[in-house]
Amino acid sequence: MAMLYIHKLNQLHHKTADIESVYLIRELKQKTPYPLQTQLLHNYLSNFYIAPNDRQTILAAIEMQPKVMQKIEEISARQDELYEATNLHRSLQLLRDLPLALLNNLQYMDNLAVWQQDLAHLASQTFNSIPRLSSSQEKAACNEKLNHIFQTILRQDEFSFNPAGIVHEGPLADIQGLGESLQRGYLFHVTLEEELKKLSFEQIKLRIPTENLAEAKQLEQDVEIIKKGVECAYQSNMRTVNLALVLYSYVKWLMSGAI
Repeated sequence: MAMLYIHKLNQLHHKTADIESVYLIRELKQKTPYPLQTQLLHNYLSNFYIAPNDRQTILAAIEMQPKVMQKIEEISARQDELYEATNLHRSLQLLRDLPLALLNNLQYMDNLAVWQQDLAHLASQTFNSIPRLSSSQEKAACNEKLNHIFQTILRQDEFSFNPAGIVHEGPLADIQGLGESLQRGYLFHVTLEEELKKLSFEQIKLRIPTENLAEAKQLEQDVEIIKKGVECAYQSNMRTVNLALVLYSYVKWLMSGAI
């Protein structure tokens, strides 16, 4: 399912969900007709569930972070003019807060993974009851169940994703930027003459000792492991936003009475 307007965690809200749901409802009617069957619903929703392999990718990133931090600190402690001290410091600052966001994200994902095991059963029962609701008591009880579903997914009462404390666009952009910068020799000092001549890192590296280049290359590869973990967490969160949108579309469809 490719969304047209929601491409970031903070883009999910009622207005965008209403727009996205127009074409999505047609797909839901075709693949999971009313009354909803638990197995069909599970098959459809499982596309947005937490993937088992994601946990290992994120754990690898968490385990790699202190090793990268230590290596950069060792390089910084040498006070070697070959390196750019400011960029070493910035790299450390960027990496310092990542483990907490990743750990929080992992806990959120673990909780969801357990909860999602019964989601299709819960959702099919709740959704199937919507067209038959008559009394205010029945509607209130159903609304409470729906609120609990969305609160669990979105981490707050409002219909928008709460990214506080976990991986969102900020950490993602930071680690991706660092990865790209390391490929361009970010940790090495560039002389004024090299700047004026606009030399590429491929040209600058010719003056850098082989052992230093090898060390920087290893750091680049280790940061790539961290980057993959952050990207994995972000993509998992985006799938969760997709899940919320799908469930929202079910509610909108079944409340419309056009079943």
